[in-house]
Amino acid sequence: MSVSNGSLRQAILAACDIPEKELEIPEWGITVLVRGLTARERASLIQEAVDSGRANLDIIQLYPALVCLACRDPQTKDPIFVLEDREAVGAKAGAPVERIALLAMELSGFTARALVEAEKNFSTASSDSTSRAPSGSEGPLVN
Repeated sequence: MSVSNGSLRQAILAACDIPEKELEIPEWGITVLVRGLTARERASLIQEAVDSGRANLDIIQLYPALVCLACRDPQTKDPIFVLEDREAVGAKAGAPVERIALLAMELSGFTARALVEAEKNFSTASSDSTSRAPSGSEGPLVN
């Protein structure tokens, strides 16, 4: 069966392809819906989680940002947090934050290998660049 490019485009764009899964958080007495990231969210998060000054992943920023981006209300599917909440989320207990972050990573196709590759690619690109962001510079994790 032959499918035109327009039909393929429509099929791809119409596909509900972002996985989600409910996760019980007993420490908080709630269940949240954890949603995988969009391609744009995932790419921006990886880019911002790599500190170009040290060429290391910034897990301190990565986990809270993942929680902010991926946590949804199970009934409405509305986001629970905004990225501005990442400092407050980072101050919560580590175990539930890590469970949410790890599930978000799994649903988003993050693997240890993907993060290491992104880190290598980003650090190579940064070292090739003549202008580097100063170490410790802060910016939004996604636009």
